[in-house]
Amino acid sequence: MKVRTLTPIVAIAAIATMATPSLQAQNQEAATSNASCYSALVSGTQTLSAYIESMNTNGTVEVNGGDTQRPTTPFRWAWGDGSTTSGFFPQQHVYANAGQNYAITITATENNGSTQTVSIPLFFVHPSVTKKSFPGISFQIPSTPVQFQSHWTGYTPPTDVTEFPNTSFPFYSRSVMAYILQALSSIDYTFANKNSFLLKGVFSIDMLEVTDSNFNGGASYWFTTPMSVGYSASVLNAPIAWYILFNEVGKDTTLNTPTSLTYGGNTDGNASEIYSETMGDVFSYASGCQLVSNPSTYGLDPAVAVDIGNNLLSGAASLQQAYNNYVALGAPFSSWNPYNSGPDPTLGTVSTLAWKFIEHAEQQGQGYQTPAQRMMQLLQLFDSSMLASYAPTENTQAAATFRSTLMVTALSYAFSQDLRSEFMSLNFPIDDATFEQLYEMATGGGANPSPATESFGSVAVGSTSAGKTVTLTNYLLTPLTVSTSFSGRDPNDFPLQASSTCPSSGGALAANSSCTYVLAFKPSVKGAESATFSVAEIAQDGSLPLPNSPQSVALKGSGK
Repeated sequence: MKVRTLTPIVAIAAIATMATPSLQAQNQEAATSNASCYSALVSGTQTLSAYIESMNTNGTVEVNGGDTQRPTTPFRWAWGDGSTTSGFFPQQHVYANAGQNYAITITATENNGSTQTVSIPLFFVHPSVTKKSFPGISFQIPSTPVQFQSHWTGYTPPTDVTEFPNTSFPFYSRSVMAYILQALSSIDYTFANKNSFLLKGVFSIDMLEVTDSNFNGGASYWFTTPMSVGYSASVLNAPIAWYILFNEVGKDTTLNTPTSLTYGGNTDGNASEIYSETMGDVFSYASGCQLVSNPSTYGLDPAVAVDIGNNLLSGAASLQQAYNNYVALGAPFSSWNPYNSGPDPTLGTVSTLAWKFIEHAEQQGQGYQTPAQRMMQLLQLFDSSMLASYAPTENTQAAATFRSTLMVTALSYAFSQDLRSEFMSLNFPIDDATFEQLYEMATGGGANPSPATESFGSVAVGSTSAGKTVTLTNYLLTPLTVSTSFSGRDPNDFPLQASSTCPSSGGALAANSSCTYVLAFKPSVKGAESATFSVAEIAQDGSLPLPNSPQSVALKGSGK
């Protein structure tokens, strides 16, 4: 089974010749929770560009470019070797050591005081990495034939694939590329909440060349053992299409989840792409951003991180353009590809979902790991009843509405925002009852009290202990009506304090908000005492009962 990959709509920047909007903190370690790679695309403010005009082996480099805003302040140049200069294009620099690679960063200060940055990878020698260990993760680019099996009944390993010859790696070596993709795979597995196919306990993928001369792009062979990906030789031509390489690894990961009932094999066919292609794109750009934003963690040379990051930006620009085309065409939603040799009607739908993931991640500014894991947490609820509603063999409005609602709910849960109106304005059909039910299932039911146990220690009989706080968080997108009760052996000896901020019984806790209950212990007898404090919730929008309501906190203490 081959799964098509989006073809680029805009030109990919040439290695060491063209710069696209730079990655934030790409030359230093960034907090993984705050990785940001595509903000310039989201804001549409990038006017600065740069490219390598010339370079020679004695270390002399000339960089040219421009800024359409025509700033009057000279650009700041960080050459990657510790030296900085200022000046307008073109600029020349001589490196004392032409035996290593560098990332050149150029910062423009615009006439309105704002700044923007681009980075260029400069390769004097072949790209290198400092290999780290990724236990339980294997990514191989075999140089000898591999005998594949299949872990999905009815699917046989592909026959139009072979090992890549050594000539396919004139710039990035086979081992360096395999290492980079192993690091990417470790991120993918984490982003999938470590819920995907394992071969003897190892998340394992092999990479092969597709021999079909009419094929151009990538393919996910998620069903093979080990999992595998296939690419046309053109994907490895300079500039390497990293976002296509990452896309198919993402599909291997997400089509093999949840392991209890995988999307792969169950949702295949005409209705597969709203899930498979969306998740390939989401994982390509999310995991790729995580990789290049943390070069030290993953052993990437700064030039390698910039090279990969610039290619991801180019691919994301293609994705953004596909979304803009979808809007310009009147937002023709489709979750059904007839495979009739005509244009793929799902392309705009898939591009919209993936671009909106990137857009919200950049706007929220909390990085990509948390939203990716939350999105997968909801999608991993997939079970036989959801499969029946997904109806992969049916081209009906009901099935299309469920598929759409599933993906929009997953995005909403990823960012803790109700995105229904946003997607409905883009002609995505959404069923409110299904949305609310899925969202509540993902949260585990309404509001969660924390901690689950409070111990007050030893308190004199008749005295009141210091208060202890129980935090109640409503993870839903709707207010909850809450009520409290005490039960157990000593329910009257654990009084609720007036300093509590939660609403009284029958009151409302707002969507996506928290409050606190303050409880104390006032023993009436000597010896061990206990009670249970319970919180029951009802969704105010009238949706289905919350599955885990009421939820409880165990209370204990001892009178002396």
